[in-house]
Amino acid sequence: MNLISRKAAALKLGLSNVYSSDTFIVSYPKSGNTWLRFIIANMLTKELVTMKNIDEFVPDIYNFKKQINDKGEPRFIKTHNVNLKQYPKTIYIHRDYRDVLVSYYHFQKNLNQYNGDLSSFIKEIDTPFGLWNNHVTEAFNFKNNYSDRILFLSYDELLANLKDNVEQIAQFCDLTPVKSIEEIVELCSFESLKNVEDKHGRTFDTPNLTFFRSGRSKQWQTELLKEDQEFINTQNSDLFKKLNYQID
Repeated sequence: MNLISRKAAALKLGLSNVYSSDTFIVSYPKSGNTWLRFIIANMLTKELVTMKNIDEFVPDIYNFKKQINDKGEPRFIKTHNVNLKQYPKTIYIHRDYRDVLVSYYHFQKNLNQYNGDLSSFIKEIDTPFGLWNNHVTEAFNFKNNYSDRILFLSYDELLANLKDNVEQIAQFCDLTPVKSIEEIVELCSFESLKNVEDKHGRTFDTPNLTFFRSGRSKQWQTELLKEDQEFINTQNSDLFKKLNYQID
């Protein structure tokens, strides 16, 4: 990505500059973006990383542009926008859309942003980031064309083998973590993240609303009705197959 491209990207992103060393952490909502941010933040600092200070290390581009502009290199920036050609390097994490829907539904319900049932939600879901299928397909295709600029990760694989994925992230980011890999793995287990959120504070003021709700894989098998599964599969079966997601 040359200087002219980076200047154009900075203009589009509303940043004062884009460095060649910048890494953008990208996902569709409720797909593991915040989990990745905690992993990277724990590589960068010996401090305890919490929901209250995460943006000091991996800031959100929507609310912390000034902090991003003021940060020195290397910078790690959170976004949900899949404009991958604007990013020098990207870590993209995808998650089974059926689990995304279950997680997003409970999140919106707890925020009092949605009052319907899950069956209605999967047909009415509307985000500023478009359709899950389009979002993930763009990242999947980008991986095939620009493999040196993107680390394409699976949420389920992180759950199954966090240590290997943490090592892969450190290598891709060319980082020597200030904490040991073993400590980062321990701190970034879902149980640890939930405990930190409970003990040190949450992002939201809504009582009992936790960001790290469950984190489990294949929640959709027990929460989605059979007809809802069929509706989702009909729209996404080709991509599910490419990503090796189970289709009943």
